[in-house]
Amino acid sequence: HSYNLHLAAEGDLGTEISKAPTLNGKMVLPVKAMSAGLKGHKVAAVYAILSSNFKRGSGEGWEHVQHIGITRDLANDLSYFLNEKGSGSVAHIRALSFSYPQK
Repeated sequence: HSYNLHLAAEGDLGTEISKAPTLNGKMVLPVKAMSAGLKGHKVAAVYAILSSNFKRGSGEGWEHVQHIGITRDLANDLSYFLNEKGSGSVAHIRALSFSYPQK
């Protein structure tokens, strides 16, 4: 009996909630990929949203920045700007996450 219980307990490890992403501010990522990684997480971050004119390998991309902001919930901000401005203006993101005191 104990053997069966042990197997069931091991199987439960797969349902562990994924850890919130830590963002170092150095990489520019597609908004779709970032949104998928943030699903179910509240990540505080400073961020820059870049337009679809940004191309990988063409420098830092600061000339393509559409918006710079700070938020306690990056997924929520991204979703808002995608709805407001569309995927042409909100195509890539550079973000630096940080922790803040939870009340």
